[in-house]
Amino acid sequence: MHLVDYIGAGPIFKTATKPDKKPVGIQWIKTLRAEFPTIPIVGIGGINIVNATSVIHAGADGVACITAVTQGDPIKEVVAQL
Repeated sequence: MHLVDYIGAGPIFKTATKPDKKPVGIQWIKTLRAEFPTIPIVGIGGINIVNATSVIHAGADGVACITAVTQGDPIKEVVAQL
């Protein structure tokens, strides 16, 4: 039994949403996955269409994309691509 539903990990990449935070990189996802193999991990921070796959391949179960979606043109297509 674990006490958390998921781990939100980030910022993975540089992000305009939190410019004062240093990116932790996708290695952080790999580290968390090794330490917590049964807890879902969601990568957040600077994730977009180009780099989302690398976060998933590193071991994340999902990604959270704020700017990529809200600034997408059109938003519906960006969401479908992600």
